[in-house]
Amino acid sequence: MLSPGPRRLEVGPRRHWLEPLQATIQPLEEAYQFGLQSGDLEYAGMAIVFSQQHALLCGRELRALEKSLASYAGSIKRINHETSWIGSIALRQTTWNLLNATETPWILSGEFCDEDETLRLLTQHAHQPGQFYVQLLRLMLACWFGRYEEGLQIGQDMEKIVPAAGSMYMQRSFFSYQSLVCLGHYPQVGKAAQRRLLLKVQKNQRRIHKWLAFQPANQLHLYLLVEACRFQLQKKRDRALQHFELARTQARAQGFVHEEGLAGELSGTYLMDCGRPQDAVKQLRDARFAYLKWGAATKVRDLEQRFPGVFS
Repeated sequence: MLSPGPRRLEVGPRRHWLEPLQATIQPLEEAYQFGLQSGDLEYAGMAIVFSQQHALLCGRELRALEKSLASYAGSIKRINHETSWIGSIALRQTTWNLLNATETPWILSGEFCDEDETLRLLTQHAHQPGQFYVQLLRLMLACWFGRYEEGLQIGQDMEKIVPAAGSMYMQRSFFSYQSLVCLGHYPQVGKAAQRRLLLKVQKNQRRIHKWLAFQPANQLHLYLLVEACRFQLQKKRDRALQHFELARTQARAQGFVHEEGLAGELSGTYLMDCGRPQDAVKQLRDARFAYLKWGAATKVRDLEQRFPGVFS
């Protein structure tokens, strides 16, 4: 029979199928403590990296997340488990990019790590789950900052190693964020490429729709957001706006403040394009407030630069 600690690590990263994502964090932190107490340092390192990954994905306030990451940094380094260390510094760099003014926040390089070196080391260790995780961070940054072409390439690279993610939450996040970058890049390509992008999105959405039967609170808002963007491209304005609002409401209800901000931003941008500036201003200001609540100063600045008249 598994001891309590290993059982926590076995189940913790997969509890999202049955429980809210936020509920998976404490068992993983307990697994970290168990690993330290039992002397299984590799186990402890894996547990804490999973817990902090889930904290980012569920929208924990970034200053609190950075403080938590900093407090664990010394322990993870002393553990001397390279892939756990790489995962922790990649997450810390992501948080840093969102918290601090930087000219290229979509690039996972800077204060704590270099994305090319990080991926090289993970490839050298043949650690595909680690590669998938770091690439997911890059994909989300590309989506948040509108770098859809780069995101499309990252997503294509990730498709080759999807099985490495197993049944972990990062796989569910991947399919939603890949769909968002596909739809974001859609207007920039020809008709044949557009058809391929829509087919990929439809395939991803069918997969996610099945998963919603297990724990809809964790991903319904992203499913609705992808549907909103799809209806937008199909020029179904009423359905698009309805789904943008549903996505925002669901994200807010479940505490995914970062994705509430993303839904508001995409909705506001669409309303501007539809010639409804008053409605757009409300959505964009709500998005800014959500990003402020999340602590993402870089996203706030990004919005203010792209829509100077809205926030003057």
